[in-house]
Amino acid sequence: MNTRRDEATHCKSCIPKNTRQVLQWVIFEPTLLLRYSKKLNHKQTALIYLRASLWISLVSMLLFLLSRLLMVTFDTPRLFPSEYLAKFVGNYHLQATLEQKMFFVVQQHITGFINGLILGLAGGMMVGLVAGLAAGLAAGLAAGLVAGLTTGLAAGVVTGLTAGLATGLAAGLATSLAFGVTVGMFLSVVGGVAFGVAFALTVGLSLGLPPGLTFGLAFGFSFGLGWHLSYFRYYFYPFHLLRSLWRMNFYNAPYHQDERIWLPLWGVSSKLRRLALVTPHDAQKFVAFLREFRPLQSKLADEIAYAACAGIWLSQPLTFECLTPPNIENKSLQPSDDWLNQLHTLKAQLIAYRHQIQPSLKQQQFQLVRTQLTHFYNQTLVEDRCWREEYLQALSLWQKVAQEEARKLDAEVQQQEPITRNVYLSGEALRPNSNAQVFLGRDDIKDELTRRICSAEQMPLFLIQGQRRVGKTSLLNFLEPLLGSGFRVVYQDLQSARIGNTVSGWLADLQTQIHRKLDLPEVKPSVPATWLTAWQWFEANLEQLQLDDYKLILALDEYEALHRLLQTDPDQGGLLLAAMRSFSQRQNQIVFLFVGAALFVELENPHWAHYLVHAQTFRVDYLPYADAYRLITEPVSLIYPPELPDQMVNLTQGHPALLQLLCSEMVNIANRTPRKNMTQADLDIAVQKVIDDSSTAPMVVFWQQFCADNACKATVRDLLHDQNPRDRNQLNRLREHGFIVQNAEGKWQLRVPFFEKWLRRFDRVELD
Repeated sequence: MNTRRDEATHCKSCIPKNTRQVLQWVIFEPTLLLRYSKKLNHKQTALIYLRASLWISLVSMLLFLLSRLLMVTFDTPRLFPSEYLAKFVGNYHLQATLEQKMFFVVQQHITGFINGLILGLAGGMMVGLVAGLAAGLAAGLAAGLVAGLTTGLAAGVVTGLTAGLATGLAAGLATSLAFGVTVGMFLSVVGGVAFGVAFALTVGLSLGLPPGLTFGLAFGFSFGLGWHLSYFRYYFYPFHLLRSLWRMNFYNAPYHQDERIWLPLWGVSSKLRRLALVTPHDAQKFVAFLREFRPLQSKLADEIAYAACAGIWLSQPLTFECLTPPNIENKSLQPSDDWLNQLHTLKAQLIAYRHQIQPSLKQQQFQLVRTQLTHFYNQTLVEDRCWREEYLQALSLWQKVAQEEARKLDAEVQQQEPITRNVYLSGEALRPNSNAQVFLGRDDIKDELTRRICSAEQMPLFLIQGQRRVGKTSLLNFLEPLLGSGFRVVYQDLQSARIGNTVSGWLADLQTQIHRKLDLPEVKPSVPATWLTAWQWFEANLEQLQLDDYKLILALDEYEALHRLLQTDPDQGGLLLAAMRSFSQRQNQIVFLFVGAALFVELENPHWAHYLVHAQTFRVDYLPYADAYRLITEPVSLIYPPELPDQMVNLTQGHPALLQLLCSEMVNIANRTPRKNMTQADLDIAVQKVIDDSSTAPMVVFWQQFCADNACKATVRDLLHDQNPRDRNQLNRLREHGFIVQNAEGKWQLRVPFFEKWLRRFDRVELD
């Protein structure tokens, strides 16, 4: 006992009293330190190791900084570039001053230094913890099991003596087993754990391996903490946070210098979003930088992208060009489909408003813009809070600007009341619900078509043929109300992208259009790939339709697109046309109505006229004089001298698109003037404007599409030079399609004077 007391006293006297002695022990007498630390209490041991760790860390840091200073002073990356990473050397060369180089070098290497320091200090932290807890748990489990079994057996014996020898023996045995097992298991677990902890604390605090259980627990906790600090580099966060408090912009953000910022920096996102509202273009550049070089900041990039887009909206109120949603990568931040649809609708409405010239029409369109703007604002209110606030600011500004714009439009309309609404359309198909007042004529086609359909025992196929831009599609749109309640018209545009480039796609889309027209349940059709099999499938579906009260007209507009599809396999195409003819002849309830500019005899491979020999053709021509005159004078309240409508009809020859275009220009002149009485000078201005427009649709279609063949162009030039055409085939083709007529002298000439004036205006006579 005296020997141990003397050793303890000697150890206490050897305890380092100051930092110098601590370092002396650590550096010069590590064996002595290890031996004495086993005999000291945990507070004394902790003090020694704490001081030693702090001073080692301080010395290591000073040596680290000194080595980096020497590296920069002697400029070793330039002298020995092969000793460093190429990326490091390249970035080092970009630093201009000594301070910048020093900061760059320290910044590049401080992460590795701190990570090594933390992992080095934490490397042995688990030793004491694992050893102490393992020993304690093992001893506790053993002691608990023995104590439990002993208690159970003792209780069994006592019970047996009390209840009698025979009964007690049985009861004691059962009780001892039950109680022993129960208590033994309980004590082996609960008591074992408690004993293990107590044992671990005792061994760790008094006799544990250095630095003992205290350091074992600390090291064990610090090991996980140290790993996170090293991997996620949390020790840089205070520096980044302090730096973000001042000079925060898109060119001085922490993300430029550090590519591994895992956690969001408090307040940085909101600051950058506010900056994005002011400088949206800088924000977009920063977003591009984050997406390319900082993949960890994907969410931040999306939030700033939203704010930048809202900033552009703030700077350009009521401008449809800026209404493009940003590209968002995180699915959780993407806007809803309703929001995108509302945005698209608002943009389309703004485009319609900007393209209006007449004040009253602008006013009507702008009311729709304001209504849609309100809907869009309400939809934005229910979107994600992470990005909606900036958009709400922008939309609030848009609503204020829209209110002011509405006041200006009201004042403009009051000061300049239009003479008449411009109801004329050129180049667009007319529709019954909005353009009935400018759809005139075509009674002859309606009456003849009705008579032939209703009187036919075997339903023929029909072709509605005419030049482009003469109103064939408009006629189809008005066909159902013109024919009456005994007909249903299913319209299909064969140039639509829905059809694709297969016969199966054509028939599937036609089947869908039939179901929609007849209010039948829509199902996704499964059409066979083979053409003839696909037609048999379609024909079987047609035969199942209940058409007792009306006839069904299948109007196939721009049927030339179907011919181009059949040309890919003329043999199969011929069989398909034959099957269509056969079906048409077997019934009289379903009508195939082909609509296009080409005649059946002009389509070969397969030859349509050969397979559809019984087809009946209706020609859609220019408006007759009476209908053309009505189109000029009835829809508007302008006052024309008697000679002006005659000139307008003669110039256009009743060409529907050209006549609507000329009438539209006259209305614009009247509203600009403003006056109702039109003059010859007004007509001259309108005519010149139509001629001077190189993109006037009817003339462009004639010259570039119908006259695509050089032989056709040469024939037209012969006519304009008053020469006899050399190519009789082209001359007959021009005549069959109604582009030329014979004058009083029997010579052929262009039918519409506007065509000749336009061709001469743009030198189409001499060269193309």
